[in-house]
Amino acid sequence: MYAVVVGLFVLATSATSFAFMLTQGQLAQVSNRGIGYEADQILEHVDPDESVWINQIGWSLYPGFIRKDVGSINPEFIWSLTDFIPKKRLLQKSEPAISYAFPWLAIEDFEKEIEENYISKIVLVISTNGLVEFPFQEQKTLIENQPWTELIEELALKNKDVYIFNVIN
Repeated sequence: MYAVVVGLFVLATSATSFAFMLTQGQLAQVSNRGIGYEADQILEHVDPDESVWINQIGWSLYPGFIRKDVGSINPEFIWSLTDFIPKKRLLQKSEPAISYAFPWLAIEDFEKEIEENYISKIVLVISTNGLVEFPFQEQKTLIENQPWTELIEELALKNKDVYIFNVIN
């Protein structure tokens, strides 16, 4: 009798875990967005040395990680260290960032940030499945109609469309 109860408990726990994985866990993320949000496939269409802005597709630092962009990873990412920390001076950003995912409210602010950071490409990812919305995806027409942008490439990936814009100086 004891073995039956334990067996039912193990079966129920396993079934619950598997159901969670399929609906909300990593398997659901892969089936909805592709492996690693397909960021590697998106970034293949951008020169590795080019400075880009990409709307946040899940993790804002992920594109910089894929591009080995050391400058986009701030050593004091979440918390600032106080000045009396002896080794704080050793925390250095070795290179300027080339991968950006900053938020913006007005298109004028966006243009200003693009100019200040010498960004040459804008990558806009738009969800096509309706379950997930990426930030700024509704701004495609606004970005496309700017005189300082030019749509150069469109990609259709798993549950998303990707638009790559060239920034005209």
